[in-house]
Amino acid sequence: MPHQGNLSAWIEVNGAQLTEYGTEHSADGTTTTCWIPSEGGKAFEICYRDSLNNFTTAISLSVDGIRCKGKVARAHLRPAVVRQRGVSITDASYKPFVFSDCKLIDDDDFVTLTPGIGEITVRVAEVTIQSKHAKPRKIPYFPPLNVHERAKKGVVHGTQLGDTVLLRSSKAPVRTHKVRDLSTFIFKYRPLDVLRADGIAPPALGQQPHPRAVPVSLGFIDLTIEEDGSNADQRRSSPRIKEIKKERSITLDTDVIDLTV
Repeated sequence: MPHQGNLSAWIEVNGAQLTEYGTEHSADGTTTTCWIPSEGGKAFEICYRDSLNNFTTAISLSVDGIRCKGKVARAHLRPAVVRQRGVSITDASYKPFVFSDCKLIDDDDFVTLTPGIGEITVRVAEVTIQSKHAKPRKIPYFPPLNVHERAKKGVVHGTQLGDTVLLRSSKAPVRTHKVRDLSTFIFKYRPLDVLRADGIAPPALGQQPHPRAVPVSLGFIDLTIEEDGSNADQRRSSPRIKEIKKERSITLDTDVIDLTV
């Protein structure tokens, strides 16, 4: 799982941690980015842990570019896993996060991808608790997963909210004040076969690596052939095709962090 010192975060499905691929760290060590495999119809949990708990921390979330309130880990308590299973509806109920299939459409009014789709961002900050009376609860809206077929770019899954789940006990939200930013964990999700096809995840056992075809539609013909040998005519008749690096389908969320939990 991605670590930054004593802080770590990961995604679970059915109690099992999803495997991370292609983990990268920013130059200053404060941002970790990785890829995880998603499966349509599966509810997932966002997990966070501070192994020291020397001070109170809080997580704020962005799922598919939609900001969601997070949770608080109080200082000097026994380190425990903080789990965000979904969006709180009341103090005693929530709607779970669910990996869901995108619907391809051909309406030209929806050619652009929704910024942040296919991405889960977990921001960690040191906070102080101001009061036990938070602002009125705002339920974030997750729009239908309509993706134009020309703008798909490998995006197969997004997040939707599942049916309401009742909790055994209720817990009121609290208001916090941010002291300083600590860490950011970014999880980009795609189906496992897409990650394998893109060379991000290794092939299945006994499977040959996926061949990477040159995308002619993304290339350009180089007609500047060097005349430096007897094979010049042959090279002239077979122009080279140079591949342009494919654009990733994710737009990073750069909104102001909301740590009112």
